[in-house]
Amino acid sequence: EYVKSPYCENNWMTRFLSDARRKHGANTSGSGLLGDTELKLAKQMLSTHILVGLSSYYEKSMERFRLATHHFGKDSNIDDQQQQKTCVQKQMSSAQSEHYKYQTLVEELAPVGSEAHSLLMDKNFLDMKLYDHAVQLFHGEQKQLISSLQQELL
Repeated sequence: EYVKSPYCENNWMTRFLSDARRKHGANTSGSGLLGDTELKLAKQMLSTHILVGLSSYYEKSMERFRLATHHFGKDSNIDDQQQQKTCVQKQMSSAQSEHYKYQTLVEELAPVGSEAHSLLMDKNFLDMKLYDHAVQLFHGEQKQLISSLQQELL
């Protein structure tokens, strides 16, 4: 029912990163057509301004964020390594629990192969392409960036 309603968001991340919400005067549900231009802008923004983390690689993502914030001089005020590790583990545990709850809910409400799942995929096809780009960045260009940051810290 929700997926068929005008309140269902579509391509939210592409819309946000390409600034299409402001440009097209779209409301929060994501009205307004998007196309290859907005996807290209969103990919460019993701590639040049955002350090990608993936929930499926949560520990690796957290380590990347830690390296990047340390490199740019914005490390936390926690000096003790053990306190930092405990803090990160606590955050990871909480985030993984939330991710599991969300994933379980999505699988329950829109299982793969259902009409609701198909409609969601259709409404968010640009965001799915953007996600594929984020995964490529995570395993490619940004992996190289993190390796160079690690070398600088040695």
